[in-house]
Amino acid sequence: MSYTTYRFKAPILKGLADVQLSEPTPELKETLKHCSSGKDLILASTQKDHAEKGPFIWTMNELSKTTLGYGTRMLVLCNDETRVKKVVTFLRKLGEQLAFDAEPIMSEMEPQKVTNIIGKAPHAIVGTPAFIKESLESNRALLRDVNLLYITGAHK
Repeated sequence: MSYTTYRFKAPILKGLADVQLSEPTPELKETLKHCSSGKDLILASTQKDHAEKGPFIWTMNELSKTTLGYGTRMLVLCNDETRVKKVVTFLRKLGEQLAFDAEPIMSEMEPQKVTNIIGKAPHAIVGTPAFIKESLESNRALLRDVNLLYITGAHK
């Protein structure tokens, strides 16, 4: 089974090729099936089975059906900053054809840079829970348009 059976939009199919996911793994197929239900999802996976990427792929495809416009649509909380960088790279490559903007918020950043990122409201904000919380609170940010809250390493 290929990704075309999910009726993904052409930019998403191109993005999947760009991130070298030519065929869904069995685990990713199962995740995509659950994503299509529109219900909350708790998922235990490894980076090797790619199932963890399913919610990103599904949500980005749903967002591609309309104009992305202005506003943060995904908030991704990672357990460490190395993971933050990997997720941002994945989202940027996957969404390149859509001009999807994913930005990291990391502890070594200057406060003004963090404020600028939050103010520009990228489509995805990715960071560690403690630093994201502190940054959003200090900037009095409200994320009204979030379609996906994704937490990696929640078991920790």
